Amino acid sequence: MGLIIGSFEAIVPNRIGEITHNILRAMLVGTFACYLTACFAGLLFEEDIRV
Repeated sequence: MGLIIGSFEAIVPNRIGEITHNILRAMLVGTFACYLTACFAGLLFEEDIRV
């Protein structure tokens, strides 16, 4: 995230607040998508227990 913020700050320094807001939102949405994928994988997983 730091590299992205630094790069965009050099390109468009007057919109850095909007960029950081969107980067944090994208990070939260990405985390949620990963958790949701893990939930579906857990539902489809069938463990074969042999003792």
